[in-house]
Amino acid sequence: MKVYVKIHKASNDILVAICDEDVLGKEFKEGKLRLFVNNSFYKGKLIDIEELDAFFKAASILNIVGKASIEKAIECECIDKENVMKIGETLHAQMVTV
Repeated sequence: MKVYVKIHKASNDILVAICDEDVLGKEFKEGKLRLFVNNSFYKGKLIDIEELDAFFKAASILNIVGKASIEKAIECECIDKENVMKIGETLHAQMVTV
């Protein structure tokens, strides 16, 4: 499985945006929630999902969209399953270190 990873740097934070390859550019809705997986925010380097560990460790903020990416983040204990949102046909989670 391939995923997109894009790094955004601001002050002392490293925000890593991650999405499954098949959700890029799509919009998802669930009730009043709306999520657009925007190319300018998420489309970075296309990598194999097994390479995500290094990006998880480097991030002070994670923004993740897609079932496979979310499952990998849960497996690596970057996010808790209870904090994952289902929006339409996809999953979304964020992590911030303090």
